Amino acid sequence: MLLFINFDVHFGNMTVGTVPNFLGFYFILKGLSELAELSERFDSMKIFAKAMIFYAMVIYGLNLLGIFGALGILSYALTAIAMGIQLFIYYNIVMGIRDIELASQTRLGARRLHALVIYMSIFYIMGFAFFFYELALFGLIAGFVTNFTFLYAFYRTKKEYYAAS
Repeated sequence: MLLFINFDVHFGNMTVGTVPNFLGFYFILKGLSELAELSERFDSMKIFAKAMIFYAMVIYGLNLLGIFGALGILSYALTAIAMGIQLFIYYNIVMGIRDIELASQTRLGARRLHALVIYMSIFYIMGFAFFFYELALFGLIAGFVTNFTFLYAFYRTKKEYYAAS
């Protein structure tokens, strides 16, 4: 979940991410592999995580070279597609947790996580759709708060899972 803790440093057109997104997707892939036997949703998301690792590495390289920002509208389109895939992965992880809840008859907070994924989706869309307007700041701040709330809820789910095992 390092994807939520990413700050960029800008030097002219060059951007350096302090925590590259591909590392976050790598850790998501590791988690999906570890949980694959508990729900087929986890296994089916591994290909998307691998694709996002590759995508994030390419974008990181383009940012280092100062090229990504120069792509103009294409950079926004690529970012929107990546956000959609990222949310799709999160949604399926939450649904995989729900599958574990149903199979084990144990409450793991899937409903809480599901609501947070919906809120994240709304705020991501708001931040992106209103990028050139004053409302974008609200969407970005709300999305940031929701991301950290999701991270904490996910941590609670992990603790509940291990407590039930």
